Amino acid sequence: MRSRPRCTAKPPPLGYDFLGAFPDGPAGETVSLLRLMPYRLRVTDVGTLSRQKAPLTWP
Repeated sequence: MRSRPRCTAKPPPLGYDFLGAFPDGPAGETVSLLRLMPYRLRVTDVGTLSRQKAPLTWP
């Protein structure tokens, strides 16, 4: 589990301990993975959120 130290080292709300939800680790029977395939990326910043400019979008 290479990613666990990275996830648990960050302070909340970024840090998340996966073993709380999956105590058996990645080999357990309750673990499931969901692969997301984005069809569009949209980048926003403060100017976009305040509606001063349009967001950058890649189809």
